[in-house]
Amino acid sequence: MKINFTCSLLLSGLIISAISCFAQKDSKQYMQKAPADVNIDGKLTEWGDSLALYDIKTKLNYTIANNDTDLYVIAYVTDPKLRRKIMAAGITVSVNPEGKKHKTYSLTYPVPDGSAIFKPHTGDEDGEDIRKPTLLQSTSIRVTGFKNVESDVITTANTYGFKAAVKFDDKHNLVYETAIPIKMLNIKPGKNEELEINIQVNGVERPVKGGGVESGGMSGGGRGMGGGGMGAGGMGGGRGGRHGGGNMAGGLGRPDASGMSEASDFWVKLALNTH
Repeated sequence: MKINFTCSLLLSGLIISAISCFAQKDSKQYMQKAPADVNIDGKLTEWGDSLALYDIKTKLNYTIANNDTDLYVIAYVTDPKLRRKIMAAGITVSVNPEGKKHKTYSLTYPVPDGSAIFKPHTGDEDGEDIRKPTLLQSTSIRVTGFKNVESDVITTANTYGFKAAVKFDDKHNLVYETAIPIKMLNIKPGKNEELEINIQVNGVERPVKGGGVESGGMSGGGRGMGGGGMGAGGMGGGRGGRHGGGNMAGGLGRPDASGMSEASDFWVKLALNTH
């Protein structure tokens, strides 16, 4: 009886240890499983109310999801000034497949140009005027770090599999969607268990005295425009409802008290959802 009792205690201890080890091993946070038939079209149709994450620094409601082929970053923006900031300077999504806070691969969309430099805005923040920025129809995506991509700037109709779209819903709120092909991230099975992902709302370039512009802190370089071929063309923060934020630049040579020219970002470590 004493031997059986001892064996039972040992067996129980082994089971508890195994459960504890499994729990520790699986303590990492996972991305949301992407819904079936994701369409990057600037609409939240397939996402529903799944954008439950909120980052207080960038004031973004967002989610990060994946399926077998793509990593998605989806954001919903209700604040008028933050919407204008994104439409003028874009959002940059960066990924480090080794789980380090270093921007290895980056995608920026929409891509600003000279016409995106902000001037004082006098229109209705919640009216039709906010829905007509030039970048709403942007077909350019800036990508950096991807060795097999021939140009830093490609179109939304690229053959690499990068996808991006922005659109305003019927409440004038902004929907941002982007997809990065997982195969482009150089993920090594068994090694890259967690990815570090950075989401940055870029600062708006603004005029300075003597001509030129002052950089707003957008990530990415440039070797010139490239089509990338033809083809098809979006967790961290606390939980909360749908929010927003931002402001606008102060003028020629003046300090930007409103924050429109300042970039804001956050990092989150997540594992791909393979369940």
